[in-house]
This record gives sequence, structure tokens and C-alpha cells, in this order.
Amino acid sequence: RCDLLEILWQVLSSLNELKSFEARLLTKFEYYICNHKKLYWDVTIHKAILNLPLRNEEQKVLNMVLEFDTFFLQSKTQQESSPILDTRFCLENICPTYLINGTQLKFQIQDVYNCFGIELTGFKVNLFEPNIPRVVSVIDDFNASFDTRLCIFFDEADLKILEVLLNFCDLVCFLVHCYGAL
Repeated sequence: RCDLLEILWQVLSSLNELKSFEARLLTKFEYYICNHKKLYWDVTIHKAILNLPLRNEEQKVLNMVLEFDTFFLQSKTQQESSPILDTRFCLENICPTYLINGTQLKFQIQDVYNCFGIELTGFKVNLFEPNIPRVVSVIDDFNASFDTRLCIFFDEADLKILEVLLNFCDLVCFLVHCYGAL
């Protein structure tokens, strides 16, 4: 499996020599759709806690604890996702037709992005020092959803690698006493 990924990476990287953005992207996309299987994600995680050890400026060891009630990650189609792509590319709204192996292909810039929806419910962030029993609450009970787009070509400088659109009902409430602890 690693050998196939290495070969795919080498082939796609070799196409970077093409000067025309449109020709380079079309050639990469043609190779990609002929040699890649689409994977759809539908993940739900309940009651998770992530403990991140940190050091502050005085080299004090701190633990940042990220906690959430539910985490959802789901693949989305282009029609379901939010329109967050930058409009600087002429291909975004124009739908040129290309011939690939004798087959007509309608190609849009959105086609080179994988789209995901992410939802967090009951998200909390706490800080504490291991030797002190006091816990400082930084973010308390926050709900949010994200629409993300991840480019399938990480080495393409003319495209954004990752785009995120954040939707939330309430503003994040940073508790007043947390500022001194940070």
C-alpha cells in the first residue's frame, strides 16, 4: 500500500513541471480519478477527553484538557457543502468540458476538494497544573459546526490546501479568571 501511495505522489509531483495552471490541474485530476477510490467518512465519537501537556513561558508544566460530549465527522458532496471557495479562479463558476480518453468531462475547481462537515457539542477546555488541584476553565460548554474543504493535491501552490467555514450560535465565552492563568 505504501508503494502505491509513493508512486501516486511521484507521478503527481512530476506534473508540476507543466506551466499552465489549467493544464497542470486537468492532467493531475485525470490521473487522480483514474487511480483513486473515493472514501466517505461518517464518524461519531461520544464523551472524549484529550489531554495535551504544555509548557508556559516560565517552563511550568500545564495540562490542557479538551473535552466534548459528541464529535461528528461526515463526508459531504459538493452540492451539500457551503460555497467557501475563493472566486479568484475562472474555473469556479465556468464549467468547461474536456475530453479524457474519448469521454466528455465537466470539470470544476470544486472537484479537486474533499468536503467534510464537523460538529462539536459540549466542547470544553480546561487548564491545570499537575501539582495543584485547581482547574481553570478556559472555554465552557461550546457548540460549533465546521464545513471544511481539503484539496486533494497538497503540492499545488495555486490552490488553497484547507478551507474552513465555522458556524456557531453563541460566541465563545472565555471565562474572566482564565486570562491570569494563561
